[in-house]
Amino acid sequence: DRPISNSAHIAPLSLPSSPPSVGSVCRVMGWGTITSPNVILPDVPRCANINLLNYSVCRAAYPELPAKSRTLCAG
Repeated sequence: DRPISNSAHIAPLSLPSSPPSVGSVCRVMGWGTITSPNVILPDVPRCANINLLNYSVCRAAYPELPAKSRTLCAG
């Protein structure tokens, strides 16, 4: 472990003071798989805009989800 220095490419991220609301658009970013069923991971993080849905929409599609959750439902 070592300290990080801010730069043109490294800086703190400002988080919202309240959770996003259903119907809003959020930007997500990460190195998750970009293909299916074969797992291929990108060399650089990918970014996507997603629409937030009501949790009941996700429960209808995935009944195994718990009745209550702090999970964001998006698609």
